[in-house]
Amino acid sequence: MRISGIIKWIGFLTIFSACGYLLSGTWENDDKNWSRAYNQPLPDSIKIVNSWYWRSPHWTLEQALYFEIEYNQGVLETFLSDPTVANLDYNDTVNINFFNDKPEWFLPKSFGEYEIWKGNKGSFDNFFLFLDKQSRHLFWTDYKL
Repeated sequence: MRISGIIKWIGFLTIFSACGYLLSGTWENDDKNWSRAYNQPLPDSIKIVNSWYWRSPHWTLEQALYFEIEYNQGVLETFLSDPTVANLDYNDTVNINFFNDKPEWFLPKSFGEYEIWKGNKGSFDNFFLFLDKQSRHLFWTDYKL
């Protein structure tokens, strides 16, 4: 292999390895958090109140997210239609683990003020959905490492 071929190969590897760093970061209340998390545009019917998204520079997808939206029946039904999502009894709230420290705006009330569901099995193991009993805002979090 010639020197020019080696230089091109090194340049390609440098650019390829930097891609993870270009897509990584932490964003709070950024308009692009929905598309970062779900790889699709935010539907007009969803009104985000707060959001937080983190992606690692690792070559595999490692991410964490926190969302708060105004009540949306379609979003609630979408999550609850997944057979791996089950209602969580208030007594089981001691088993709730968040990715690092949750944002201050996320679940500002005690767990008793929310209806709570948890994902089970596979890639949904770290998913939690909360419905504020008073404001009806939906909160959810998930992470994958």
